[in-house]
Amino acid sequence: DDEYKFSESGIYFSFPVNEDSPQRTYIENIEGLPVNAGPEIFKMHSNANITCALNETYFTFDTLVLLQPRSSSGGGKSREEIIGEDAADIEARLPQDFDIEAISMSYPVRYDESMNTVLCQES
Repeated sequence: DDEYKFSESGIYFSFPVNEDSPQRTYIENIEGLPVNAGPEIFKMHSNANITCALNETYFTFDTLVLLQPRSSSGGGKSREEIIGEDAADIEARLPQDFDIEAISMSYPVRYDESMNTVLCQES
């Protein structure tokens, strides 16, 4: 069925193929797809990205808790204070976010420049 929708947004659909130039049709449609596939292509709710990020955060902090000593010597910082300081230290050491818009303008994603695609995906 031509133009069958694989997702609710309609981004992913079955497209009609031009019999005179099928390769060009495929290339144009592939180039029109998002660089990073969202959860909807896998029939998942859009909140799946949020759930994934939350689970990664919980896992990281659970690991921090496991790394803390089980007993304290009476004085000093509480477990929560130590974890808070560790989290602040990790955040301070994170690199600055890339300016994705500037990268996309300098290195546009095109079929004949596959390295630009990799650069934009990895930034």
